[in-house]
Amino acid sequence: MAVCPENSSGAPRTPSGSDILHVVRALVAAVSESSAYPDVLFRICEALTRTVPCDRATIYLASSRRRAFLPAADHGTPAEVVQSFIRRGYSRGAFPGEEQLRAGRSVLAVQGETSPAFEEVLTLARLHALVVVPLTFQGGAGGSLACGMHQPPALRSEQVMLLEAVAPHIAVLIQNARLEAQASRLAARRGKLAAWAAEILEAADFEELMARLCTASRSLFGGTRAGLLLLENGELVGRHAEGPRPPGPVRIPLDVSSPPTDALRTNRVLVLNQFRRTEYAATPLGRFTYPAAALVAPLIDAAGPLGVLTVADADDAYRFGPTDEEDMRLLAAIATVALRKDRLVEELRRASAAKSEFLANVSHDLRTPLNVIVGYTQLIAEENFGPVTPEQADTLGRVLRTSEDQLHLIDDLLDLARIEQGKLSCTLAPVRVAALVPSLRESRSPKP
Repeated sequence: MAVCPENSSGAPRTPSGSDILHVVRALVAAVSESSAYPDVLFRICEALTRTVPCDRATIYLASSRRRAFLPAADHGTPAEVVQSFIRRGYSRGAFPGEEQLRAGRSVLAVQGETSPAFEEVLTLARLHALVVVPLTFQGGAGGSLACGMHQPPALRSEQVMLLEAVAPHIAVLIQNARLEAQASRLAARRGKLAAWAAEILEAADFEELMARLCTASRSLFGGTRAGLLLLENGELVGRHAEGPRPPGPVRIPLDVSSPPTDALRTNRVLVLNQFRRTEYAATPLGRFTYPAAALVAPLIDAAGPLGVLTVADADDAYRFGPTDEEDMRLLAAIATVALRKDRLVEELRRASAAKSEFLANVSHDLRTPLNVIVGYTQLIAEENFGPVTPEQADTLGRVLRTSEDQLHLIDDLLDLARIEQGKLSCTLAPVRVAALVPSLRESRSPKP
């Protein structure tokens, strides 16, 4: 029940069901004309100023990140008052009537009839009278509805009770609008995430992959800087960054406490709003980068850790919201797959190059002794070392043909290496098929 004076009849008039229904219908009609969350809240305020009636209405909602009640919508407040007073909201424990609001009671303050603390609020707000009604949402999140009068008379008792009666309906309208807005933002974010996943996985090389990862991180989470650190020789090494970069290279030993190393060690995403108030602000890396807020995700799969993906904001200490942790986890999973794929492809390239080099070396090592065998066999067959019998000549012929076959096989291995390297050149020329028959016949004939 509101703390308010009685009316002229000596007792406040309880608002009738038709009074409540009239206001609720006006609120529903107002919000049905819009689906945008900020506009829905503005329309609620505008409808209240018409139906209660009052000169101005402001909706405050609790922010768990900022630990304060912040203005979400306003109608009727002069622009200079919005700038100097309303937009600041009020932190927990700073509003004179907060204890009553937490207890579920409304608060009414009238100039000349209230406490010094409320007199100061009325002066800053440029109001003659102010009533604040608590708003309770499912799940415990809180807020309040503030209605004011610029000049006398103050809000009547029945007006205050009318606001109390419609406050639960207002809370439902606000929560529905908030859920619809969150669902819309989440769907849009997931759509962008899917599009970026395709971009990342299609990167042509490692440098392009790192650039796309950092660009995607900034685009999805709205930070001023994104960076990729990879694990190399027991250190996290900065390999790529988008946005303002800290001076000098970034190298972080794994045994040093820092957001990247702790994220990698615990295998969880760190959401660090108000970074400069965390224990990390005093670390060497914290003093080096000193962001207002940071989002840090480990890149780990079954094969082991790869590195860390970070997003930071230099100005907004409350940049990252409740859905950012899960979305960052999804982006990190995509990044891990892409990086692991790139590493596997690189390992295959190195293995292929090593094989080609091995084939070239082995082929060279085999060709040299075979050339010696062919050379000496030809000398013996030509009787440079003395006469040979017909049987010896036949055997020497077999040795020469077999050696030449082996040389051709070695040439084929070298051609295979050239094909894999894209260096093979082919020359078209006529071939006498009859010349191939003797060697084929010999290879098929039974050995003595």
